[in-house]
Amino acid sequence: MNMVCRCPQMFTMAQKCALKWDGDFADQETQELVQETASELQLSVISKLLQEVMGAVCGSRDGQCVQDFLDASVETGHMFDRSFDPESEKCTSYRRLSDKIMAMTINDSEDKTAEQIADDYTDFVLDVMKSFWCDAPDCADHMADTFYELLSSRFCITFSTRSFMSKLVKWIENMIEVIDGGADESVF
Repeated sequence: MNMVCRCPQMFTMAQKCALKWDGDFADQETQELVQETASELQLSVISKLLQEVMGAVCGSRDGQCVQDFLDASVETGHMFDRSFDPESEKCTSYRRLSDKIMAMTINDSEDKTAEQIADDYTDFVLDVMKSFWCDAPDCADHMADTFYELLSSRFCITFSTRSFMSKLVKWIENMIEVIDGGADESVF
């Protein structure tokens, strides 16, 4: 992962390669299919999303936050596991967030546009993050020791902005359009 941090242009290069791929190792039909698909995908949106994600994970070109990200990811998994144990301490599981998570799970999105769903999701992420960090003062030490690193704040901020969610929705709509031959907002 540190190599990606040192080369943020990797995503732009991959985008150019996909668009200009000459298919040296494939038959003509496969070449045409790949080129047609690549031209339909909004690769610049995907590239921007990946750059934002890696900026949050890396923290700097030398990858100062990569290990923090890996450690926080492992603890996030452990907290998820502990959430199924009714005896687990609330600070080390997601049990204290269950009402908020359940409310989002049953959120009726049938008649909403993709942008409305993205707004709902962003509001949900911000609300859960606030609850996760602030609703249990007695968990502050655990939270600080486990998650409060440069990475955690960068990562949470990146994924909870309307700008990021808008790009994500745009990318998903584009993927649906390419796969199905036409975006249908009711899919969301």
